[in-house]
Amino acid sequence: MSDLLAALDSLRERLKEIPQADERRLQELKTELLGRKAGALTEILKALPGLESEERKRVGGQANALKRELERAIDDRESDLKRSSRRSSTRSATSSKSSASRASLVRKPRPSATTSTR
Repeated sequence: MSDLLAALDSLRERLKEIPQADERRLQELKTELLGRKAGALTEILKALPGLESEERKRVGGQANALKRELERAIDDRESDLKRSSRRSSTRSATSSKSSASRASLVRKPRPSATTSTR
């Protein structure tokens, strides 16, 4: 049991990586930590049935609490990244519009009055 609790503590330390992760790294962390087949937390949860009742309750409770923390942190980071992406795409669209507006403000030469009409 102490091995499983130590593994949970180690995974809890990985929470610190999530707020700084870019999109690619966030997906890697999600798979490494919560992946259905070989995620680190999944492996701990698979070991629960082999534990004594009291140990299972203790480890299972901590594992489930950590799972909620990880899911919340990942969801928050995904939202931050989407928001950031929308802001940058809005900025570039606004920048393009501003350039087009400035281009339309450039005065076009008027026909001179000295041209003869023949």
